[in-house]
Amino acid sequence: MKIIHTRNICSTLCFFALSSGVAFSSSALVQIERYAPVLSANDAYARDIVKLNYAQPVAGNELRFSSSYGENDAQITMQFGTAKSGFMYFRGNGEGYNQLNQGSLDLDPYFFHGGSFYDYRYQGISSEFSISPNTRIQFGYNELVSGDLDQRSAWYSGISHQNFSAGAMVAYRQNDPTANGYVFTRNGKLGNTNFQEIHHESGARYRSFAWRRDSTNRWYDFSFQSGRNPLYLANNENRIMFRFGGELGKQHITLSASDSSSPEAEIPQESQAKKKSHGRTAVVAGLVIGVAIASSSGDDELDNRIRLPRQRDAGFAALNDINPVSVRQNREHGGWVYRNGDGTFGYTEPVPGNVDSVDIGNPSSVIPRGTAESASYHTHGGPDPRYDNENFSLQDILTDSLFGVDGYLGTPSGQLKFHNLRRRTVTIIGRIAN
Repeated sequence: MKIIHTRNICSTLCFFALSSGVAFSSSALVQIERYAPVLSANDAYARDIVKLNYAQPVAGNELRFSSSYGENDAQITMQFGTAKSGFMYFRGNGEGYNQLNQGSLDLDPYFFHGGSFYDYRYQGISSEFSISPNTRIQFGYNELVSGDLDQRSAWYSGISHQNFSAGAMVAYRQNDPTANGYVFTRNGKLGNTNFQEIHHESGARYRSFAWRRDSTNRWYDFSFQSGRNPLYLANNENRIMFRFGGELGKQHITLSASDSSSPEAEIPQESQAKKKSHGRTAVVAGLVIGVAIASSSGDDELDNRIRLPRQRDAGFAALNDINPVSVRQNREHGGWVYRNGDGTFGYTEPVPGNVDSVDIGNPSSVIPRGTAESASYHTHGGPDPRYDNENFSLQDILTDSLFGVDGYLGTPSGQLKFHNLRRRTVTIIGRIAN
């Protein structure tokens, strides 16, 4: 889900039209919008987005060009619409969180996975064709590449008849399906309704229902979102939102990529068909981009790892599981805690060592791709009079300093100790199984 604050620059002056004779007219719009995902682990993802739109009639049809720019994102689209068909080509790039394509998919892109720190590039097409006076079919495809991560892609196919439309989508990581879903919409006199549901390979499920009604100068919006993710319990929640708004004074015209925009009673039927072709191709494009990004981080291991909200939680979980084994075997075990792109944490599987050391490897070759090392963790085996197993050794402290990370230690007595690199302190922060 998203919260949107829209700020039109110069309100009524931001839209302007140019004309020369009878055959030429064009229009442009500049907007600034703020997007913030609600089902998100981090409120810092709210960013301003600048959108530029340009429309030009061509031989009785319509050509549109648009570009969007966020702090770490950019996207360019070209659309061509006739009374019976619409075609759209899009391409863009971003970093971590995509801010530009949440209008069609009301979903936090980090709901299904923890994301990565890699930049990404994507491109795709969407199209719509009329097969009868009241029936149209839609198709969309998007592919996304990011560093040495697996390629991601998404397909969409749908059909619309009069005021009702339905569609299905599927996303892939390489050739493996990662998610599938469907969407239903209905536009009527009492308002426009939309329902989305997406299922993920991890067992996660997301549902969204929204209703919106527009009048001459007012609008009302109600939405309900439900999320369940067995790999990230902190993001399992239901949200209900009711919004309303309106305009004071004379209305101004804006270019919209939505089928549920301002009333069209005085617009010729052919122009309405062209506008709807533009609107649906943009919606399909947003769906395939959003699903491709949201369904997978590009790493199978990372997609199916449990996410924890704090570094401390990951250190505790790792040591609480392995410390009883370490004590019983009188053998050290250890690994790495890493940070995902969305700010959550995970940990690598513990590797066994010997009675007085463990080699947890270099984090660059051990932690999942697209993540960053955050801390080390290890145990000290069982009680042994030859060693001070209840405390960090000097070598432990030096190793953490060398890699620039914090450290967690599980002791034979069940103490969980934390080495804070920045403060250069060691404290007891809890107890673990032993």
